[in-house]
Amino acid sequence: MVDDAPVNRRVLRSILRQAQAEVLEAEDGEAALALCREQRPALVLLDVLMPGLDGFAVCERLKADPATAEIPVIFLSALDRPDDKVRGLELGAADYVTKPFDPAEVLARVRTQLRLHELTAALYEKQRQQEADLRAAAEVQRALLPPPELRLPGLSAARRYEPAQTIGGDLLGVIPLGLRHVGLFVLDVSGHGVPSALVAAIAARNFAPEAGLVVRADGTPAAPAEVLARLDGECPFERFERFLTAAYAVIDVDTGRLRCASAGHPPGVLQRLDGTLDRLERGGGILGVGLGPYEQDERVLEPGDRLFLFTDGLTEHRGADGTQLGQGGVEARIGATADWTLAEAAESVLLAARAHGHGAPFADDAALLAVEYTGLLDGPHLQMALVPQLAESRRACAALRRLGARAGWPEALIAELELATAEGVVNAVRHGRPPLRFSAAEARGAIELRFADAGPGPDPERLRRAAEAPDDPLALAEGGRGLELLAALADELKVEPRAGGHDLVLRKRRG
Repeated sequence: MVDDAPVNRRVLRSILRQAQAEVLEAEDGEAALALCREQRPALVLLDVLMPGLDGFAVCERLKADPATAEIPVIFLSALDRPDDKVRGLELGAADYVTKPFDPAEVLARVRTQLRLHELTAALYEKQRQQEADLRAAAEVQRALLPPPELRLPGLSAARRYEPAQTIGGDLLGVIPLGLRHVGLFVLDVSGHGVPSALVAAIAARNFAPEAGLVVRADGTPAAPAEVLARLDGECPFERFERFLTAAYAVIDVDTGRLRCASAGHPPGVLQRLDGTLDRLERGGGILGVGLGPYEQDERVLEPGDRLFLFTDGLTEHRGADGTQLGQGGVEARIGATADWTLAEAAESVLLAARAHGHGAPFADDAALLAVEYTGLLDGPHLQMALVPQLAESRRACAALRRLGARAGWPEALIAELELATAEGVVNAVRHGRPPLRFSAAEARGAIELRFADAGPGPDPERLRRAAEAPDDPLALAEGGRGLELLAALADELKVEPRAGGHDLVLRKRRG
């Protein structure tokens, strides 16, 4: 209690004994502020008319200080004008009692405020406990996610995850399925918060190999369409009263074979090494209501190709004008990241969604899984099947430039390798016998370009003459300017016969 009159403090002390409260006293405003900061009382009884700081000033400073702002204040004052009462309440006081006061009334109001203080403290404690529980649940959920960046034999992965609340209803995963297959899933449970998160965790357990859903009895990976059909039966709407959408893919890291299916989910996006995009739309309806059967897309990946799977928290994120980012917006951002690292590309998609929403929080959980097929060779490399069209040289050069930028090759070296690639691919398309392939790999300090076809290939002696005597009329007549140019660009140029064809191999040192 704060009052400059000792007799008033003595009377109040007598009344407050009946409330069984510990009473602290201050005789002026400055002493009251210091006492409140040190002791944090449950209630302040505050006189208005005091020398120095009056009661109104004390109350205003108490409410302005975060350390004391929650302490309830009851004014006890001889000022009984309505304006004085209104001023006290506007300053944040919980009550206003005029003098002379009735002891029973004061005691009743004190007990009411103390009880409210106890209930408020209990409510705050319960809220703190719930927040602690949610943080713990969020930690458990994060433990179910793969690391933000992950490398496995044959592929690398990056994921981004942003729940709309502390804990979300989206989950994703990368699952090794034996020695040569990897499963990838992204799922989305309707709703937000704890109930959706629990259903997501239950649904995600089905993607574990030991659950028997993604691996058949003979140990081979189940097809994505088959997995989604079985998941539809495992997560009926009647069981959880929640809808599920999902995308599931399987990659054979030996061959690059990709199979992908979706259930009521945004289509996956395949980004080829040359930057072109391929939308994977086959699948079926949402899970849990018996909308199967499901269909699936199949593709063959080349090293450097990327797959993006994501939830509708990204596509449906709205801008200030109410428009959604949409599938096209996500694909446009993916398309702009062709020369970026996988982690940078994943982060860029999330940032693009945030920018579309002008920084507003996501209204729905947002999850993204990006995977790059690297194949089983060591070091930077690419492999491409070629169709017999001259335009293939442009696609091969774009892929080589992207590979060189990622590997950190000098710009001058990339330019020379692009020239050799263009000439070698044109030569293969014009004169080679399908099937045609182009590959590039870095190993032991050198870059190796291979142009493969099913024909016999140039005579090694012609290559020798083109390399040793590029201006020899006979060499030009037999081999044309193409071999001369390749020989001039190469540190080594040779033909490697093989079963069913040959490889024209160009090696150039990186240094």
